[in-house]
Amino acid sequence: MNNLGQFLRTYSLQHNARIAYEIKRGFRTEKFSFADVHSLALKTATLLKSYGLKKGDTVVIWAPNMPEYPILYFACWILGIIVVPIDIRTTEETRQLFIATAGCKFGFKSKIIAGSFPPPVAHTCYLEDLIELVQPLPELEEAPEVAPDDLAEIAFTSGTTGTPKGVQLTHRNFLANVSALCQTFPFKQKYRTLSLLPLSHAFEQVVDLLAVFQFGSAVTYLERINPATIISTLRKHRITTAFVVPQFLQLLMTGIEREIEKSGAQRIWSMLQSIASLLPIRLRRCIFYPFRQRLGKHFQFFGCGSAPLNSKLAQKWENTGIVIYEGYGATETTAVLTINTPFAKRQGSVGKALPGTHIQINPTTHEIIARGPNVSAGYFQDMPKTQQAFTEGWYRTGDIGSFDAEGYLYITGREALRIVLPGGEKVYPEDIENQLNAHPLVLESCVVGVQREQGERVHAAIITRYPQELDEIVRQVNQKLSSHEQILEWSLWRHDDFPRTPILKIDRRKVANAIEGRKETLAAVQISEDDKLRSLIAQSKKIPVSRIKETDVLTTDLALDSLQRVELLSLIEQDLGVTVAETEITEHTTVSQLRELIENAEVVPEGPPFHALNYTPLLVRTRVLLQTMLIFPLHSLFVPLEISGKENLVNLELPAIFYFNHMGIMDAVCVLRALPLSIRRKLVIAATQDLWQEWRQFFVEFWGGGFPFDTRHNIKASFELMGEFLDNGFSILIAPEGGISKDGTLQPFKSGIGFIATHMHAPVVPIKIDPSYREIFPPMDAALLENIPKKRKRIWVKIGEPMIFSKQSSLELAMQKIRQAMIEL
Repeated sequence: MNNLGQFLRTYSLQHNARIAYEIKRGFRTEKFSFADVHSLALKTATLLKSYGLKKGDTVVIWAPNMPEYPILYFACWILGIIVVPIDIRTTEETRQLFIATAGCKFGFKSKIIAGSFPPPVAHTCYLEDLIELVQPLPELEEAPEVAPDDLAEIAFTSGTTGTPKGVQLTHRNFLANVSALCQTFPFKQKYRTLSLLPLSHAFEQVVDLLAVFQFGSAVTYLERINPATIISTLRKHRITTAFVVPQFLQLLMTGIEREIEKSGAQRIWSMLQSIASLLPIRLRRCIFYPFRQRLGKHFQFFGCGSAPLNSKLAQKWENTGIVIYEGYGATETTAVLTINTPFAKRQGSVGKALPGTHIQINPTTHEIIARGPNVSAGYFQDMPKTQQAFTEGWYRTGDIGSFDAEGYLYITGREALRIVLPGGEKVYPEDIENQLNAHPLVLESCVVGVQREQGERVHAAIITRYPQELDEIVRQVNQKLSSHEQILEWSLWRHDDFPRTPILKIDRRKVANAIEGRKETLAAVQISEDDKLRSLIAQSKKIPVSRIKETDVLTTDLALDSLQRVELLSLIEQDLGVTVAETEITEHTTVSQLRELIENAEVVPEGPPFHALNYTPLLVRTRVLLQTMLIFPLHSLFVPLEISGKENLVNLELPAIFYFNHMGIMDAVCVLRALPLSIRRKLVIAATQDLWQEWRQFFVEFWGGGFPFDTRHNIKASFELMGEFLDNGFSILIAPEGGISKDGTLQPFKSGIGFIATHMHAPVVPIKIDPSYREIFPPMDAALLENIPKKRKRIWVKIGEPMIFSKQSSLELAMQKIRQAMIEL
């Protein structure tokens, strides 16, 4: 295998129809098989070629993770185009340096990122539009010859001003690293991985893009990453593993411990944690089962790298039965140099070297140096930096480390972070942080060197819930440190976390600046919630942020209708990680009051009540059989049908959304009888939640396959439930009038049908019932009597042509078109 294009072809053909990528956008989950990825990559290559791009050209990518990202990667690699991925949090000044240095003429960016590409980029496409752009194009038939040592990527690793440092990674580098990793770590096809690290970084590319692709595992991407979305996805998508940086582990553990504290189970948690390390892994998983439910019962392990892992945090996870496999590497080594595995694991170490990788410790400086086919040849157009970091094929990592007798590597410090004391002694912050973070009262710490009149001094910034114990914490830790490592200054860090770099390492420069009293504090470098909230409102309303004021009332001043509020609440949940109940937003709620609701939001509101058992395969088969053998014959005694338009269902792509005019009691049975068995066996009915308060609930839910659709109080949860049914292959039957017609004429449609048509990504099919149906079941005051047929009458049912709507379609126009289609039947 000579290049990554051949890699794509080999493994996409091998895994073919298996799901490679999935992502939930809005209320639906989009899925891409391995065959889809291969086909779309070839079509994307055709698109790139049509713009005149050729082997050796550079393409910049600036977007969050999504399935289109790896598809674009593969398309570029097929053509021998060099990708230049840029982290979404990279500053404008740095981004301009990267693009100018690499000479990118073509760029892909995300719609959600403000800003544009500077010259020399001459043409820009939105990455979210990639599938729509390439779908009608033919697959590339002839690709250029791409050699193993051709560049695949320029990975910029420096976010500072001045000359950027672009690591040159070849096809050989990637293939060698992935091959060695797959030989060492036992990936399994059945794994389901959640992608959390940026695809702009080599670690994510090697593990979640290439290694799991080789084994045929499914990768789930998130439209937006926040704790609430992560937790929900782990459960709903049955995720088994995720490759993360330590900060993600800390965020998730903090969330779990907060819930435990609120529930009053803290004593039990502490007791179990204290004894768990003495127990076998299977028993740990059993006794911590209730706590692990937050991550879902399928989750097994985390892979961790890119930053030092707090041993105390790692032990907490291991105690619950969720294993942590820590590894080590750098962009210059194509991500992975060493790794712990199920067969060779030692906590506190970063594992053993991968096959074919040679690692040594400089006997004088104790610096880790590495050589192998996965090691880069140097930095793009920067010989001075290349000569400084690379010598005769060996890469100087800048990390200080040591091997134990069995070959496990331990990282003890970073040369670039060392503190030089006035007496010339060298202190490595990580050594001190390891001792601080091991203290039971310390959540996280950051040690930096601060300049004082007498020279550089060791200063520890500490996050703890017990600030009154800070002096005692430092005193106890100092007793474990050598004389030159003593913490002479310390301070309480009053935020929940330290500022982070794009790959979630602690940004020590910002910590030091805050400690030394410079203007650039944490508050100054973070995006305020105020700006974020206004941005989300502007996105929902499609107006400039500048037009939104604190005192604006959502319903009147901003004219947010019910569906726009649903979209806003979804964005708040995805971006800010909290859930605000729809019922809390009234006609008088202002922007300022919404912010207060967000600050106090804790409990996720319950969705519409329904019994999931009714939609299992066994119950579905039973229901369809009873309908065919009992319900339909009884109904046909009084309602003989003349059905037309079945030809419109022949090539219909399922699942679909069927809608009908609501003419009377049990009129949905007419629709069910008109539809073929192939559709009915996976069909559910969206019924008003009022029925769930009546005796008819059992009939609607069990006999009809109905589910509650709450259009007044919890419409967002109803849309979520509808999306889940569609994702699971169930078509939807719905009456958009919202109630039975009183006079037989078609009533105005609810605007929700326009939202469903444009946001559910499914064909919409009209089915019209003869208005004279109401003569058989005329409206009556007595609820029980109106369920008894009053006469026998032959009626007609007409099935219309399917309609497709894009998310960009106007809700009002979609609703009008849907209603007009019903009128014309």
